[in-house]
Amino acid sequence: MKIYFVIVFMLFSQLAFSQEKASLTTQDQTENIRVVDAIDVKNLAKESTNKNTIIFTFGVWCGPCRLHLKNAIALKKEYDVELWVLLTDLEGDDWMKRGVDYLLEKDSTINIAVLTDNYGKKKGDKYKRFLKEITPEKFENINGMSKYIVFDKKGEVLMVTTWKDNRKNDWRDKSLMLRDKVIPLLEEKSEKEISLD
Repeated sequence: MKIYFVIVFMLFSQLAFSQEKASLTTQDQTENIRVVDAIDVKNLAKESTNKNTIIFTFGVWCGPCRLHLKNAIALKKEYDVELWVLLTDLEGDDWMKRGVDYLLEKDSTINIAVLTDNYGKKKGDKYKRFLKEITPEKFENINGMSKYIVFDKKGEVLMVTTWKDNRKNDWRDKSLMLRDKVIPLLEEKSEKEISLD
């Protein structure tokens, strides 16, 4: 009988410790998240040592976002790109924390930002306000997740993708859309680079 109590105590202690450890890890991770608005996002691009910066809009609750994340990570690895994954959840809520855990599980070096709650207290509303601010008039502003927002070194928006950019392809994979729309922007040579050839 004593052995039974010892085993139960050990299991309970292990379970309690692992839950405490997990919550501490999440807390530590969220301290490194940048809270941003449209101006901050442009400044991320200006401050980057990379030629281009890509903001990939993400929510862990968004199935297409999870499917398309692999494409965003591939861009980071294959091109001179600084990638930021932008969570649209409310600052510090459970969805944000789940998103952070999910992203860091996929790539422990990933840059993560969250939209400031100054845009509003409803994630849909604040995301719409952000999109309105960040999307230049020459691009169609369509509310939707799993967007690629491409910036140059000056913080200028070169592209804001929408679902229409991928409508002729399989919605589960944006690699063809990236090949046709985004990668050419990343491969364009600046005038300085052209003169050095």
